[in-house]
Amino acid sequence: MIDSFIAQLNNGSKYSGDTSCGINRWITGDWHTCLFEPITALVGEATFGVLIGIGIYASLYLAGGGRTTTPTVVTILLATSMFPVLPSGFNGIAWSVLLVGAAASMLQVLQKYVLSPATT
Repeated sequence: MIDSFIAQLNNGSKYSGDTSCGINRWITGDWHTCLFEPITALVGEATFGVLIGIGIYASLYLAGGGRTTTPTVVTILLATSMFPVLPSGFNGIAWSVLLVGAAASMLQVLQKYVLSPATT
């Protein structure tokens, strides 16, 4: 087991989805892949979830005539229902959609109590 770990550390692997980079890949000039592949692998899922969450929120916001209550509640409920449906490797998408719903709820609280406190 240790031998395979050392071999992987020295050689690296060019298989898709493998973010390990051995010293030989850095020396041979494959630094671009070694540098940006882990960043893309980690950020891509969250960005995809944020885009889905914004798409859901924006479509419900436009369909609701500019009210923020319905899109906020639906986005949060949809995000929480995504956790048992998605495989465990894609839970970052559900967390990102939930983040959009939480940001929308904070915007709604700010809009009601801070920006225009005279309205009820």
